[in-house]
Amino acid sequence: MNNRGLRAAGAAVAFSLICGGAAVAGASSAAAGATPSVVDESPAGSYASLSPQRILDTRSGVGASKSPLGSGKTLSLQVTGRGGVPTTGVSAVVLNLTAVSPTANGYLTAYPAGTSRPTASSVNFNRGWIGANLVTVRVGTGGKVSLYNFSGSVNVVADVMGYYNDATATRTTYGSFQETAVERLIDSRTIKGGKLGNYDYYPISVDYGTDINPHITALAVNITAVNPTASGYFTAWDGSEDGLPNSSSLNYTKSRVVPNMQIVPTGRDEDGYPEIGVLNRSSGTTDVIVDIVGFYDDNQIPNGDTWYASRYVPRSSPLRIVDTRSSLGATTMRSGAQAKVVNAPSAVADYDTFALVTNTTAIKPTSLTALTLWPNWSAQRPNTSNLNPYAGQIVSNMTITSVAANNAFRIQNTTGTVDVIMDVAGTMEAYPSLAPAADASSARSARAFDGSGPARPTSLPGLRSVSVGHKSDLG
Repeated sequence: MNNRGLRAAGAAVAFSLICGGAAVAGASSAAAGATPSVVDESPAGSYASLSPQRILDTRSGVGASKSPLGSGKTLSLQVTGRGGVPTTGVSAVVLNLTAVSPTANGYLTAYPAGTSRPTASSVNFNRGWIGANLVTVRVGTGGKVSLYNFSGSVNVVADVMGYYNDATATRTTYGSFQETAVERLIDSRTIKGGKLGNYDYYPISVDYGTDINPHITALAVNITAVNPTASGYFTAWDGSEDGLPNSSSLNYTKSRVVPNMQIVPTGRDEDGYPEIGVLNRSSGTTDVIVDIVGFYDDNQIPNGDTWYASRYVPRSSPLRIVDTRSSLGATTMRSGAQAKVVNAPSAVADYDTFALVTNTTAIKPTSLTALTLWPNWSAQRPNTSNLNPYAGQIVSNMTITSVAANNAFRIQNTTGTVDVIMDVAGTMEAYPSLAPAADASSARSARAFDGSGPARPTSLPGLRSVSVGHKSDLG
C-alpha cells in the first residue's frame, strides 16, 4: 500500500533501524532452493488471523441482550461460527475485551463455557473507566465462552482477532508463532511532529529477511498510547486503506499512559514488506509506542533459517503462577531492586515450552511505574515495557513471555512498589517437538536438551529494518 519512506503531513518520519536495548541475532537467509520447513503438517495449535470483527456489544444488543452485565452475572457468548471463526476445529479464540463505563470498581473473567469459573481476572477496571485487554480463551461447550462480571454493572464489547485450531481442523495452511527479539518499532515521541491526530495513522513495515517476509501473516505487538490530550482509541489493522475495521484495539484516557497487547494481521506495502497500521480516533492528539514480541507465519519458512516455531496449547483453566501478595512465585516488586527471576512450574511448562501466554496484572502501585517481562538469558532489562500502571490502579495486559533454561523469565518494576499477578492461559510449545531424540542438527531442533531443560539461545532473531510512514486524514 505505502512506499517505504513515505513523507506526509509535513513530517519526515521514515527510518530504518535495528532497535537498541534488545538482544538481536542476524536472521540469515536460506540457501537457494531451500525447501519449506514443514515436517508434520498438523493443525493443532496453529493460528488463523482475522480482520477484527465485533461479535459482542451489550450497548446495542450484538451477541447478547441490549443491557449492561450486572453484578455477579455471567454472559454466554457464541464465538464459533461468528466473525470469521469456523464452526468446528477451534481450540481457542483471541478476543479484544472492552469494559465500558462500569458503575463500580471490578473485573471481568473470560473462561470456557461449561466449566467452573477460575480464580482469575481478564479485564480489571475502575468505576467509569473504558478500557480493553486482549484475552486468549479456550472454547467451551457449544462453541461458547463465558464472561463474568464481579461487581456493579458494565457494558461489554468483544472483537474477535483470530483463533487457534485444534487437531480436527481442516484448513489449508497452519501457521506457527515465531519468537523474535523484543524490539521497539516506533516511539512517536522521538519524531518531530510525530503525534497522531484524529484519523491519523502510522503504516509500519518490518523486514526479517527475504526468505521470511512472504510468510508473515500477523505481528504480535504491544501498543501504548502516551499522554493523549483527550480520551479516544486506536485501531490496529493490516494497513489497507479500504479495509479499516469498525473495532478498537486500545482505549485510552486523557493524560494517561495505556498499553494493550494485540495480534495484528499483516498486509503488504508497495515493496512487498509485511505491514500493519495504527490509527488514532480521538478529538485530541497522542503519542504512540509499538513494541514487537514475535510474529505468526504460514508454516512455510524454508529450512536453514534458524527460527523458533511454536504452537499454542490452551490450558483447561488459567493457572496462577505469580501472586506477590502471598509470595507465590515472587515477592512484592520494589524500585531499584534486581529483577525477580520466576521459574514457571512444571504444571504449566515442560521440555518443549518456548513461551507463556499470560494475563499479567499490576496491583495498586505506590506511583506511576512500568513493568517489563523478559526471558532469563540476560540480566539486562530491554528498552520496552508491558504494563504502565498509575498509583493505586489495578490493570492487566496480556503478555507472550519467552522463557530461558528451566523455563525461567524475569520481571522488573521501575518506580515505587507494586504487587503483580500472572495467570497462565496457555503455552507456546515447540513445533515440531524438541524431544531428546530429535535431530540436533535440525534448525528446528536448535534448542537442544541440556540435562535439566531446554537449552535456550542467548538471543533471538531480530529485525533487519523497520520503516514508518506518517499518513493523515484517512477519514
